[in-house]
Amino acid sequence: MSPDEVKEVLERTQANANKSQFLVSEIFLAIDSPEQEPEVRKNLEQIIAQLRQGAPFTVLARQFSQSASAARGGDIDWVTEGQLEPELNTVLTKMRPGSISDPVRAAGGLYLLALRQKQTAAGSKPEENDQPEAVPVATGGQPEIKVIKGPSAQVGLARLLIPMDASANKAKQEAAKQKAVALYRGVNGCGQPLQALAKQVGGVQVNAMGTIALKDLAPDFRKLLEQTPNGRPSPPLRSGQGIEMFVICSGGAQIQVTQPAGPARAAAPRTEAFKMPTKEDIENRLFSQQINMLARRHLRDLRRDATIEIKDQN
Repeated sequence: MSPDEVKEVLERTQANANKSQFLVSEIFLAIDSPEQEPEVRKNLEQIIAQLRQGAPFTVLARQFSQSASAARGGDIDWVTEGQLEPELNTVLTKMRPGSISDPVRAAGGLYLLALRQKQTAAGSKPEENDQPEAVPVATGGQPEIKVIKGPSAQVGLARLLIPMDASANKAKQEAAKQKAVALYRGVNGCGQPLQALAKQVGGVQVNAMGTIALKDLAPDFRKLLEQTPNGRPSPPLRSGQGIEMFVICSGGAQIQVTQPAGPARAAAPRTEAFKMPTKEDIENRLFSQQINMLARRHLRDLRRDATIEIKDQN
């Protein structure tokens, strides 16, 4: 992305400070032809049934969503009112924090939206219908297993770098983005497989960073790693050196098993006041959106002859 693009987004964000911001997750099922729509709707209804039985949204997003955000449990980060397609925006503005939408037909297919948090317009107070909903957390009679990376955790890190000058032309930027997509989709562990993938993609530097305590990292970077599954890459980030991703190779995991005690309700998310993002925030968000667009295009090509199978877990 060029400095002008970042400047334009920053100016637009400042101009949109009087609009609400939404922290959103998605489950996306593509409809590549009108004939597919009934079957895709049926698949999405099966996903909704699993949500009603207590299946976590993030787990189902990883398993079934056909968006690049699936690798992050459906997380598409903060969006501004009006930023998404009109059909999605209309639904989103009527949602309350902690709620999940009905199926939404928009460009490319069907969506489920989960509104995790909301920031009201600068200088405004949350309206009564903005008060958050408590999110049901049903265990379905089975122990719930969570992998937790606490601040005191020690993690072994590897850094992936696709070198790119800040002044790189559009052709070089596009080539680097394609490599980032290939890495982001292909990384599944460290060691020799990671080295082999980097060699296959080409032009990728792999650096072992050793063992690091999460508490010693900057808060934003620590949060990024806490949300990254072991063996999987963090979302691609732009830096002065190029495009970077980080892989947790070892450690950092504490397994917590919670026995079911009937339906529960999670702590409700909060509606907060708007906070202006930094230039770095915008660079990373804009770059992540570009990577997602490329990855979604790649997934669409791979799906042309593919079908989705959702097995009944009852």
